[in-house]
Amino acid sequence: METLVNASEIRVTDQEMQHLLGSAPKRFAFVLRPGPAFGAETQALQWEHARNMFNLLRAGRLASVTALMDGTDVLGIGVMEASSKSEVEALLRDDPAVRGRRLSFEVLSAASFTRGEI
Repeated sequence: METLVNASEIRVTDQEMQHLLGSAPKRFAFVLRPGPAFGAETQALQWEHARNMFNLLRAGRLASVTALMDGTDVLGIGVMEASSKSEVEALLRDDPAVRGRRLSFEVLSAASFTRGEI
């Protein structure tokens, strides 16, 4: 079992922060919300949406994806590496649940860091 470390015991230096902020990969965050056809009749699209997300993860296009289960209007969030916002929008428009209008999305420019990059 991994031992948890108190974050205040680990100090990131100013030099490390400057390097991290200056070398951050070009990433975009996206938010998934219910689309106009969200409902029980489109539930089967959710399975294919999950498959699409896993395919994007496996292909290295998707850095992370999180399904949110608290019953809010935000159903999921993710971070994608891409050269442009329009590239991410095109990938998400091709998602089965977006095509079927079960889900809608918003893409945001992001500075995102992972544990392996620190």
